[in-house]
Amino acid sequence: KVVVGGVIRNNKSNWEIGFNRNIGIASALEAELWAALDGLTIALERGQDKISPESRNREKENNQLYFC
Repeated sequence: KVVVGGVIRNNKSNWEIGFNRNIGIASALEAELWAALDGLTIALERGQDKISPESRNREKENNQLYFC
């Protein structure tokens, strides 16, 4: 089983909300994409318009994700 999650912080780096999701069987890249999607969705639903996603997954170095 693969569980993904993350933390949303404010502009002062203070924790605001955490999230996680059980996605079953997935590759590292799929897990990273699910976590990014969930984090961005939650941030937008909370009205945050300045978003700076970060990841600690070293395996994704060859599959860089860029957000505008």
